[in-house]
Amino acid sequence: MKLKRLLPLAVLVISSAQAATNPQIDFARYQTLVAPIVKNMTLEQLIGQMSLAPVDMLANDQDYVQVADVEKYQLGGVFVAGNTAPAGKCDAQGNCLVVSNPDKPLSYKNANMKNWQSLMAGLNQQHITVKVNDEDVSIYPLAGTDAVHGDQHVIGSVLFPQNIALAATHNPQNFYNAGFWTAQSVLDSGYNWVFAPTVAISNNPQWGRSYETLGNQLNDIPEYVNNYILGAQEADDYIHGVLTSTKHFLGDGATYDGVDEGDVQPVSDMARFLSVNSVGYKGAFEAQSANVMISYSAVNQIPMSINDKLLQLLFSGQYDGKTYFPPFQGFTVSDYGAIDKVSGQQLPTTNIKMPYPEALSRSINSGMDMVMLSPYTYYGTVAKFQATLAKAVADKSISRETLEKSVTRILAVKYAMGLIKDSNGNVWLSKASFKHSSNMDDNNNLAAAAAMQAAEQSLVLLKNDNNTLPLNSNKLKYIILLGQHRVKKNGGSEVYPLYNNLGVQNGGWTIRWQGYEGNFMWNTREKRSAHGSTLLDGIKSIVPNRMRIITADNFVVPADMTAGNTVVIALAAEVPYAEFMGDVGSPYCANATSPNDSSHGCLYNQHLNPYMPEKQAENLQLTLDKKAQKDINIIHDKDKKVPVVTVLFSGRPMMVDPLLDESQAFIAAWLPGTAGGQAVANAIFGKYGFCGGQCNTDSPNTLPVNWPSDTTNLKEYPTYSSGSGVPDMNNTRFKSGYGLATQASGLAFNGNARIVIVEHKSNVDVGFPAVKGKHSNVFYRVVAIPLSKGKSVDSSWFVAKPKQQELHYRLPGLTKNEPYQIIISARDAKHKDFVSLSMVGQVVPSTGK
Repeated sequence: MKLKRLLPLAVLVISSAQAATNPQIDFARYQTLVAPIVKNMTLEQLIGQMSLAPVDMLANDQDYVQVADVEKYQLGGVFVAGNTAPAGKCDAQGNCLVVSNPDKPLSYKNANMKNWQSLMAGLNQQHITVKVNDEDVSIYPLAGTDAVHGDQHVIGSVLFPQNIALAATHNPQNFYNAGFWTAQSVLDSGYNWVFAPTVAISNNPQWGRSYETLGNQLNDIPEYVNNYILGAQEADDYIHGVLTSTKHFLGDGATYDGVDEGDVQPVSDMARFLSVNSVGYKGAFEAQSANVMISYSAVNQIPMSINDKLLQLLFSGQYDGKTYFPPFQGFTVSDYGAIDKVSGQQLPTTNIKMPYPEALSRSINSGMDMVMLSPYTYYGTVAKFQATLAKAVADKSISRETLEKSVTRILAVKYAMGLIKDSNGNVWLSKASFKHSSNMDDNNNLAAAAAMQAAEQSLVLLKNDNNTLPLNSNKLKYIILLGQHRVKKNGGSEVYPLYNNLGVQNGGWTIRWQGYEGNFMWNTREKRSAHGSTLLDGIKSIVPNRMRIITADNFVVPADMTAGNTVVIALAAEVPYAEFMGDVGSPYCANATSPNDSSHGCLYNQHLNPYMPEKQAENLQLTLDKKAQKDINIIHDKDKKVPVVTVLFSGRPMMVDPLLDESQAFIAAWLPGTAGGQAVANAIFGKYGFCGGQCNTDSPNTLPVNWPSDTTNLKEYPTYSSGSGVPDMNNTRFKSGYGLATQASGLAFNGNARIVIVEHKSNVDVGFPAVKGKHSNVFYRVVAIPLSKGKSVDSSWFVAKPKQQELHYRLPGLTKNEPYQIIISARDAKHKDFVSLSMVGQVVPSTGK
């Protein structure tokens, strides 16, 4: 169900049909304002502002980050690499100890909010000074962090479903919520720049970053991206939230054979390729995302870091006379050590090889504004990198004018963020307020509510024979939970049950780059802060105490077990992984001559993930573990009719035909985040209804991508020859948009439940769908919680008219441009059933349109 536009003169803030009002940041004017700064900068300052250094690259021999290095090297920004974390120790000068060893997980237990704040406090105070018309102007650094599905480096943060799961919600509000709450936590932790969102289109699920994609429903993706950026940047004329980095331009997800850091080829129809793979950038630039990260990938054998023609497409929005998106007005940044890879990596991207100084010159001349440094490179240190760039200018490989253009773009964005200040510490030439007042409540309750809503709406029911779901807990006596990973470790092995495993339901980019198995990173306090819930936790919160939960580690077949009183819930899952460690079927790995051979382009053979086997998988096949299969056979020897409900945690469609055939119900749960276990339990036991009771192709709980039936048709796929849309995938088991509905056992909002906020004179009209349920009297409540910690506006409980499908309630006194959490609650007359709907948005003035 789509909510109608409520009033003819209203401004839509956020809804199913249209994104919130886009900001109007005048980057052209800001570039003019900062031009005198750039003209007065030394060459060393220009080079410094184009340098983005990881904090561990600023550490001394004792691993203490030297905060003064920001000024020493005049850095444009710092960032945290995927495996870096604070160790919880700082000296009197504000230099803090960091760890960067993913093989020692105990080191990461200190990566809490307090220690991140301590690490960043000194770094954020550093600045460079440029004299402009006898005035000292201070320029502060950008501080970047990965935020693939939340403030992922902070233990105890609320993590949202991964992108592919958010796309399965088909609800732009969930993207807005994810962007907003991620930004709030990131700002609290001391950072002001997120390396998100990824806007890749799903082409080949063998790609190891498939869970970072937004599916293949091209008409919806611009709105998803738009809403995430609006929530994260909180922009009007300025950026009051975090700077977003839309990534990775261009071709992510479209690489031939699904190879990470691979080549998009052969592209004989560039218009088709661009019309598909640029749609996310349309939504991003309409929302004025002010940074773009350039891809590791190549297009037709030309690495994107030196792909002059495609990089210039960014700034014009046009290619061969055709417009694909609004012109980009921010600045570009390379990926981690990407230019070094252009220089020496060769396969799988390309056969090109060149000296690093040449690669650097070609990249900057092509349109790369800022270079993300890595210690694992030709230069190795910040000083050597900057010397290499300075020599390129001296050799006239790069002109000073080119550097000035890049730094002008960088400083214009910093101006929009309030990072340029006068000698009194006030924001330079601006009266805007950039003070961050934390919107996170003490218990992360509001963020957790938004994450739970997204997790529930992301689940896709692929099979439900004889209406197995929802389960009726009143009729059950036994729940048998099966499924585990056995990981080889230190000559032995460690067992991780999948039904009690926060790590596996979050996947990669969780605390560290490759993620974690199990619950080690979430002790009682951190789990409570993150509102973390495994499936076992979720089931325990729902079923009555009399019910017996039998798990794999205490498996026994009850003597009185029958198909009427018992259900098996079996879990299958991918292990956590990120980037090329998740690649499947890479031809470069097939050519490797030994497990440690990466010379053929098999990046997987760098062995950076402790959960992966030595040899890369050749296909996407996934089954239950042997113990689970054995235990199910024992159960069915006693009663063949005991139903099996299978839950799949994965970052992409998997080849699971045997599992589907052997299950009475099957849920594709994707990687649903910290709230994922409770969300799955709610859906299994009818606390949440799939699709709100009725599915269509844009309902929540439907596939955002085709689900292939085998991988034979993925070989040498995709190729962008003449035609339109994403290249066809043959032999799909389920088409994009597929999903099965269930009725919630209690109250549930109708269909694709979304909230609409519109201005109406001095009031605000909140529109939302009615609930479905077997109740004659349903009470509703509308609450607007100002995220500035002001006083809530509350409707109190009211009863809707009979048979109403769309409801409206007018809230008086909401402040323009003030962010609010809107929560719609519904309950039955006896207070026995309750459901809620949540969004973050703000009231904007009417334009009269």
